[in-house]
Amino acid sequence: MGGMAGCASLQTPSSDLITKIPIVEIGKEKPQSNEYILFVPAGKDVPIKLSVGGSFLSEEGFAETKVKLRQDLYLYKYWSSFDGRNWKRSHRVFDAVFSAGLEPQGLKVEIKINKVQ
Repeated sequence: MGGMAGCASLQTPSSDLITKIPIVEIGKEKPQSNEYILFVPAGKDVPIKLSVGGSFLSEEGFAETKVKLRQDLYLYKYWSSFDGRNWKRSHRVFDAVFSAGLEPQGLKVEIKINKVQ
């Protein structure tokens, strides 16, 4: 049965999924069920929390910031959609590049998120 569930998650969600499970807007309470669509509206603050820790450090660090999306985004498991009906694997919608480097001014961390054309 576990193998069947794994295969089911690979199937593109149906266009009417948005009518079948709860939609949770970013920043709102998570429902009790783990089955939901996360909605991130364009122009709304998306909180970002960064933590830096590990055994090499004598003191951990934390930072918070906010970003905004250019267009609405719906997320469901491994899938993304701009309209909540047409789903694509998230890696086919946007890509994220993470880089970090220690410079004389300190540790520089960059995250770039680009829309896949």
